[in-house]
Amino acid sequence: WGVCGGGEITAENWEAQREAILSVAKWAQENGVHEFQIGNEEEKHVDGTTMTVEQIRINLKSVAAEVQEIFTNGNISYSMCERPSIEAWNAIGIGDIDIIAYNTYVNTNTQADWDWWKGDIDLLVRYFGTDHTYLTEFAPSYISLDSYSTDEAEQAEAVAAMIDYIKNSGMTKAIFFNYYDDARPFGPTGFGVLKEDETFRLLWNQALQGKEYL
Repeated sequence: WGVCGGGEITAENWEAQREAILSVAKWAQENGVHEFQIGNEEEKHVDGTTMTVEQIRINLKSVAAEVQEIFTNGNISYSMCERPSIEAWNAIGIGDIDIIAYNTYVNTNTQADWDWWKGDIDLLVRYFGTDHTYLTEFAPSYISLDSYSTDEAEQAEAVAAMIDYIKNSGMTKAIFFNYYDDARPFGPTGFGVLKEDETFRLLWNQALQGKEYL
């Protein structure tokens, strides 16, 4: 639970975002939240001129130190995406951020994409250790299961393979997230559970029936 910027981050509005983070951290502490997230993919929200990706990381480390004085119920986390962020956070250190989390997708059913995805998991564990990283989003595709493959068996196999690799890496937490039910670029969302005819996908039929599939 925490804060996620929805608009563009600039040097001018950063102070307002910082104050919002601290205010919400206070609420989280008072209301028993067990983990507080100071941001999600904020590197992708900067304007790139008055606020660079390098500067936003420095700012996030700074505000994490302030949040540590307010939020003591549990860990303070931040979620990033894409390999350059993994490398950058390893280079500068995570400071007072307890958990440097990651949002990750395979995208296409090709060996190259699978190898790249596995490489990201390996780097996270190597750089930060299993005690300081986990996945806040994972799925075969960031759009929909149909975007990865229209074959439901391949969809299910991909999710199972991802779970196996995550478990074997030593990570103890990963959150499955898939936005649309099918490959539409817009419309109602159901997070990959239902098909357009509102029947459950093979993957979820297996899970709901309690079968040993994943």
